[in-house]
Amino acid sequence: MKKHLILTEVVKKVRKDSFYLSNSSYDYNKGPLSNNRILFKDKFIKKSFLAEYIYLKEVNEKLLNFLKDYLNNKFGLKNNKDYWRIILFIWLTRYTSHNYNKWMMINKLKKKREIKYVVEDLSNDLDTKINKDYIHYKSKLDCPFYNFFITKRIINYCKLKNVIFLKKNNILKKRKLIIPKSKFSFKNFYIKYLDSIISKIAFRYNSILFDSFYYPSKYFIKLCIGLNLIPVLSKNMFVDKNQVDLQLYNLKDRTNKLFKSNKKKNNDHFFYYIKNHILIDLPMSYFENYKNMRAQIIEKAKSRKTILSMHSLFLHDLFRIYTAETKKIGSKLIVVDHGGQMHKYRAIFDYLNIISDETIQWCKRGKSKSPVKRLAPTKFKPDFEIQCTSDKNCTIVTSENNKFNYLTHSIAGLEDDIKTFEDVLVLAKSLKSNIKKKLRLRTKHIQTIGKIHRFKKIFGKNALDNYNQKNTFFNTMAKSKLLIFTYPQTAFLESLYYNRPSILLLWKNFWIFQDEFNKHIKVFKNQNMAFENMKSASSFINSNWNTVDNWWGSKKVQSARTAFLKDFFYIDKNWHQEWLDYLKKRKNLN
Repeated sequence: MKKHLILTEVVKKVRKDSFYLSNSSYDYNKGPLSNNRILFKDKFIKKSFLAEYIYLKEVNEKLLNFLKDYLNNKFGLKNNKDYWRIILFIWLTRYTSHNYNKWMMINKLKKKREIKYVVEDLSNDLDTKINKDYIHYKSKLDCPFYNFFITKRIINYCKLKNVIFLKKNNILKKRKLIIPKSKFSFKNFYIKYLDSIISKIAFRYNSILFDSFYYPSKYFIKLCIGLNLIPVLSKNMFVDKNQVDLQLYNLKDRTNKLFKSNKKKNNDHFFYYIKNHILIDLPMSYFENYKNMRAQIIEKAKSRKTILSMHSLFLHDLFRIYTAETKKIGSKLIVVDHGGQMHKYRAIFDYLNIISDETIQWCKRGKSKSPVKRLAPTKFKPDFEIQCTSDKNCTIVTSENNKFNYLTHSIAGLEDDIKTFEDVLVLAKSLKSNIKKKLRLRTKHIQTIGKIHRFKKIFGKNALDNYNQKNTFFNTMAKSKLLIFTYPQTAFLESLYYNRPSILLLWKNFWIFQDEFNKHIKVFKNQNMAFENMKSASSFINSNWNTVDNWWGSKKVQSARTAFLKDFFYIDKNWHQEWLDYLKKRKNLN
């Protein structure tokens, strides 16, 4: 018996009787899909997640050892593991997680031997396989063509006899990769140009390097004056402006040396698979372009600095190469939180704790391998007071998962995300008619399961609170009488900090929270600030809509709010002075 199987969204016309490998194989913007058409649902299962987390942590370390030896040999270097960890580990964790997720699905598919699956095939395209740098690779992780290629490769590697690839003229045109870019404006152009000039001057003079550092503008100038520094954020200093020439990609060179290094098979089949392909998939910035990129920053790396990093460490290969080089001469790396961290397990494992000399955290967390300093979050407006409008909306704040799973993260899977949104719709539909008129949905721009489309269809286009640069979250808070959050991240913390009436919806089976967070959630539930049952949440909102401010202003609710903020988003009157004092000490130490 043969059945048509969709691996990813690359087919023009899909047969009605087609099956889908996973949730990520289907376009949910076309509407809901019958569950029996999905072979393997993307669910978060706590027990299997913990086993996967431990396993991939070991795999990543073994691969890092392999890459360290291989790249040192290739480039004639003697750099230690920490050097290569700084440069490679962000990419490596995404790479192994992405492949492992597909590996597990394909091995389940292998067991369905009684059924033959027919897959409409793509033509071989070298451009799809090549990764220029980390940002290019990250953009491909949500590309259906790249995901088709990886899935097909694993199917062939595992020698599945129940999957047949057929060439047919029913394939979509390859979509151009969308790499996020800010819109052009003359104002931003001149700011960027001025920042570039000042950055070059400041780099020679300043002993502290602020990398993509968010800090309230007025206070940042005061901070730099107090530290005798030229105020500059160096936003564009470590962005590689050189065009990558794909013709330099040398598959023969990579594969020849790869097979020489992989003579012995390992009983760990996934590890052997990944080791057999890692040099083929390695971004060019770590192979063909590495010497060129290192040459761009090597002179800068000779000046010892204290580096405060928020974002570039997670994005730019050039910055990571610079950091790895300059740490060899004694520069210090301090990693600063740039968002709320309620979950217990991070997708990048212990990366930040191992590579940093110190981490600055907003909130209480578990043990760390590097020294930890708790300071106030800097992503806020210290002198800002929300001027409430007359809108008095009931706003649901949510987000959508990435289409394809490439993070070893303790958060809901795509199937879970669909379930939680169904729950949100149950809550919304249960509200009184006068509250429904005030309903708004604010969700991030990722449209994986079509939340915006479905919400608009039920509650109308006016029920959408569009997520964009002009309509900031501050605007949303000002227009809202009550905010309902489906996840406890930065926006939730900000809402509590600005003392906006807020409710958190919980699906505890889809998250693994920090122990400290769970203690507060018990109190939140007692004060109707958090709900696991949607009907209970809607019942509370219906009963208290006209007296929301009385409930929110009560002593017990305010006590719960301030206690939570003290542990997770604490900002006191002396927050700026504490930052200044800390950086003065760091400056003197270095």
